Amino acid sequence: MNPTRRITTRSLVLRPLVAGDARRLLDMSREACARRWLPSQVLADDLHAAKVLDHLVESFDLAASPRTNAFVFGVEEQATGRLVGHVGLSPLVDAVEVGFGLETTAQGKGYAREGVAAACAWGLKTFSLPAILGVTDAENIASQRVLTGCGFCRTAEKTMVFQGAERPVVLFEIRNRSVGA
Repeated sequence: MNPTRRITTRSLVLRPLVAGDARRLLDMSREACARRWLPSQVLADDLHAAKVLDHLVESFDLAASPRTNAFVFGVEEQATGRLVGHVGLSPLVDAVEVGFGLETTAQGKGYAREGVAAACAWGLKTFSLPAILGVTDAENIASQRVLTGCGFCRTAEKTMVFQGAERPVVLFEIRNRSVGA
């Protein structure tokens, strides 16, 4: 295993979050898009943002696994160095889920697809995961397009507790072709 903490793509740099990201994460969590699709991740204030960020920084432990720890990368525009979102892998029951969010001004540029694809490729390789799941609100067509654009296959539709409320969701999966699972 050759773990890395930084991933560079054509347009982005994915890097572990740092304490200085708290204000940007707070601001992004308050945007209408984040409030609609990621309501459980809306941060109340600076103190809440700092506590969440401390937890995410502490969880990013390459000796652990995304089956037990969250690995959340800050998504920076390579050209500007501006933090525009997050993408990461985290435990979901006995599997691993990808999650992502971008500020409104960074949407529609292909960044979500680029970031999700890079984070998933990293996770599948680094941790020899057999698969990564994606879960979206049934109405979140944009996130569903991101996942299918990254090679995820739609596997099911069901109702489950998602983002703090019982709601209809669509499940996706991408399999690791190099792991015999």
